Amino acid sequence: MANGKRRHQHKAAASGQVNSEEPQGAKAPPAAEVAAFMHQYGITRRLGRPRERVLTWLARLSPAFARLADPVALAEAIPRPELRSTLFYLEGILKLYRRGYERALEGPYRITKSLEDAWGALGAALELVELARRRGAPAPALDWCESQANLARSELIGQLRTHWLPLPDGTIAIFRAICDTLVALDFEGYARDRRSLIRTIRSWLQQVANTPLDMYVLQGNHGLHELRRQLRWLPIFAVSLDGLVVTSDKRNPVKEYRALLTSEVAHSPYARLPEPIREDKPIKISRSLFLAATALIAQLGELKDAAEEVEGLEHALIGGGVAKTSRAAREQALELLGRTPEQQRDGHVRAERLYRELRRNRFFKLLRSDFKG
Repeated sequence: MANGKRRHQHKAAASGQVNSEEPQGAKAPPAAEVAAFMHQYGITRRLGRPRERVLTWLARLSPAFARLADPVALAEAIPRPELRSTLFYLEGILKLYRRGYERALEGPYRITKSLEDAWGALGAALELVELARRRGAPAPALDWCESQANLARSELIGQLRTHWLPLPDGTIAIFRAICDTLVALDFEGYARDRRSLIRTIRSWLQQVANTPLDMYVLQGNHGLHELRRQLRWLPIFAVSLDGLVVTSDKRNPVKEYRALLTSEVAHSPYARLPEPIREDKPIKISRSLFLAATALIAQLGELKDAAEEVEGLEHALIGGGVAKTSRAAREQALELLGRTPEQQRDGHVRAERLYRELRRNRFFKLLRSDFKG
């Protein structure tokens, strides 16, 4: 997932309430927004709780995209953090199912990821333009930043035009394709789907636990950005499952994380998950581990943002022809930001310390043990 300097972590969207006289748990009727979405897209029968979790995110995205008569209007409105966050949740739940059902949802997952990537790239490009202006970057470097933002805007508009604009009947092409796929699939029932999701999440956590990362590298699939990206999948997956994953303060396997239960982090909107009002058997994970992930995402985000400011200005100085070498560009970028090389390195040192603590506490392995049943 592409990231600029947004610190939108993942606020849980409120689920619709269930009438006490109606069936409860997985047999409860879908939320009003989901029922309305099903009617609009011609889904005339209940699909079961697992598939209705996917429909939840389509229903929440649908009004914004349905109003998109002109994609330029949306591109100009970037950043739209609340809409992009909801798109993250759709990407998250599709990612969990992408390898199942003979990869029937792989295509929709990739289309959703491409839009999110394009959205993130434009947000990052616009932030770099603002940074270059604020820091008084040379005109050729600023021109380069603006040209990159224009390219990113064109890419986003292209993505929107291809898959995300409303059809004459007001529906969205990619949403209709996902609905048709979901209706046609012989989807697992509640219990089997729950077990399959647990296996998928455990496999992901095992892979992360076994993959060494280097906090002195910023980008790529083995550096600081990758660690934060993997940590962020935890709240994205949890929220995307719309109540199937909840936290419990009864199990706190890491002593130093227990204080988080009464900290400011615990009261953050990013630390809340949807209520399990339409679930028969929620998966309970350690609240202190979840809060530790929330805190680490924020800490690593600050370190990543600071490093990306230097990197972005380096690219601008070289792209604009102001600097001829990476070394010269870095020196000038640090000067524009008012930082020393030592201060820049200190950010990586702090990230390495956080990563070592995470490994020492066996964070991912302990979290994996919570996903069971």
